Amino acid sequence: MGASFVKASFSVIGIAVVALSLPGCATQPSQSAPLKKESNVNSTIDIDSLWNFSNPAESEQAFRNATASANANEALELDTQIARTYGLRRDSKRALEILDSVQQRITASTSEAVRVRLALERRRTSRLLDRFFRKRLIERLRRT
Repeated sequence: MGASFVKASFSVIGIAVVALSLPGCATQPSQSAPLKKESNVNSTIDIDSLWNFSNPAESEQAFRNATASANANEALELDTQIARTYGLRRDSKRALEILDSVQQRITASTSEAVRVRLALERRRTSRLLDRFFRKRLIERLRRT
């Protein structure tokens, strides 16, 4: 096994652990209760089609436009993607502010998809910050 495979495996495990630590993510339905359908299964918004990774600002505008016709879960999910656009533009502070806002608006009826996207975007943003601070530390060490 290559180092990149092992690293990728630990990243996926880390995301799953973070997602399960969010309120409501680790709950199991009772044996007699039918499984609850995800509320975003019938989503009218195709998030992937709104992405233009070469132009995050354009993607942000597309997400904001889609929010106008979105239900509550879709709006939260779109906000996680707006936060991601800020992360791609290296504005971690704004990304975290948006993700904090999403976290505050989560309720018992919030879909698991929103909770997972929130955990995923928090992890992406923290990895970006880790790289930034690591780079600055290395630069400082080189100057001394």
